[in-house]
Amino acid sequence: CKKERFDVKTESYSTPKYKIKNGQFFIINEDDKVALKVFGKHNMQNLNGAKTLLARIGITDDQFYEAIGSFEGTQKRNNLLAKNDSVSVYEDFAHAPSKLKATVNALKELHPERKLTACFELHTFSSLNKAFLKHYKNTYNSPETAIVFVNKKNLSQKDLPEISQEEIRKNFHRDDILVIDDAEELSSLLSKKSWNNEDLIFMSSGNFDGLNIKTLAQTIIR
Repeated sequence: CKKERFDVKTESYSTPKYKIKNGQFFIINEDDKVALKVFGKHNMQNLNGAKTLLARIGITDDQFYEAIGSFEGTQKRNNLLAKNDSVSVYEDFAHAPSKLKATVNALKELHPERKLTACFELHTFSSLNKAFLKHYKNTYNSPETAIVFVNKKNLSQKDLPEISQEEIRKNFHRDDILVIDDAEELSSLLSKKSWNNEDLIFMSSGNFDGLNIKTLAQTIIR
């Protein structure tokens, strides 16, 4: 940016100090801790970037910290769908390899004592392109149970060839990935699973072929 335009200003920022206690993130403001509704290291970095930018238009640190505690995050970004004492169900947009990795790592950081089952739908044109799959290498290592959902209708609509289970496991660099291409099969698998001290997250820029994940989340917590 500096190279192309003299009027572009750059500001650097880093990961701020934060703590996690009883499943909640706190950002550190000098000697005070501000309780947050968002979580994950990447969101802490986002907050610090926002604070840096807002300072340029006159928002003080005190004003920022006073307001940020009520920020609930953006739509489909680690949104909590349902929970009980031993399981929480989330949804997230997670449309790219870096977002997938950040999202699953955030949940493991939030509840390190719990296992994690993650369902990720390959949905965008690039994600369904075999040449792009290699970028998912080692992005899906955190969940104890990793599921990849592929809607064959999306492949057909985008005029892309089918992707085999072997290709998905090889490119993700994880041999135990469960590859599912039927929404009812996914729903049945998750409904029958024994949930105890384990979180679940759905990640997609699509809709898992029409699967009602909010209803499924309520079924799981019951």
